[in-house]
Amino acid sequence: MIEKKRHSTTLSMTRLATGEPCLIRIDAYLTHGTPTLYLIGVGDTFRTRVQSACRTVSRPWRTGTVTVNLTPALAPRHMPLCGLAVAAGILAAQEAIPMDGLADTVIIGDVDEHGTIPPFDEAPDILVEHARIHGVNRIILPAATLAHATIPNGIEAIGVNHLADLRG
Repeated sequence: MIEKKRHSTTLSMTRLATGEPCLIRIDAYLTHGTPTLYLIGVGDTFRTRVQSACRTVSRPWRTGTVTVNLTPALAPRHMPLCGLAVAAGILAAQEAIPMDGLADTVIIGDVDEHGTIPPFDEAPDILVEHARIHGVNRIILPAATLAHATIPNGIEAIGVNHLADLRG
């Protein structure tokens, strides 16, 4: 049983209508209640996929209600860029992965229902530079995307192939 509310914060990226990158803050809250996942502002297909991916790392689904909020609220949700960060936030709130440093790390990428992290087609260099400009010095990307990205000095870049790689 969950005795108090747990909270985690992760950062990711989306693209605005103008094509410019935009940081997104993802807050995941775990509270006492029926094991349910609420993702505010995103569709059921995405919710089901992320929940299935989290189950590959944390079986069974931890007791409690998980509510995830993405801000800014009016920013478009380009889910192939922030699915991995949503899953990481949920797992951190459930204490299935370490929370240390996640609030200061931009996590860019998606996750499939099996927990696999596919590469993305967006230009990673532009996203990484945008994160650097905003004071972020650590990013997590799909390993296949990181292999062809140019990472500026002062940025720690971590490549992951599976959601379980976030356990450390």
